[in-house]
Amino acid sequence: EYPELLPAATRDIRAAVNATAAAIPGALLHDGFMERARRQPDAAAIIAPDARIDYGTLLGSAAAIAHWLQAQ
Repeated sequence: EYPELLPAATRDIRAAVNATAAAIPGALLHDGFMERARRQPDAAAIIAPDARIDYGTLLGSAAAIAHWLQAQ
């Protein structure tokens, strides 16, 4: 019904590049973070030009925010 706007070779390349289907893990998004924080609390979670935050500190901050939100 619609004319092809891209050449077949271009469509094939795009299809190959976009073929990124993968199984969705059974774990929740934050589970990997929590596991890493438990195993390596001193490992760098965030590295910025003027700061370094380890997983333990980040987990503590996240927990404090979560508790504050639950209290609201």
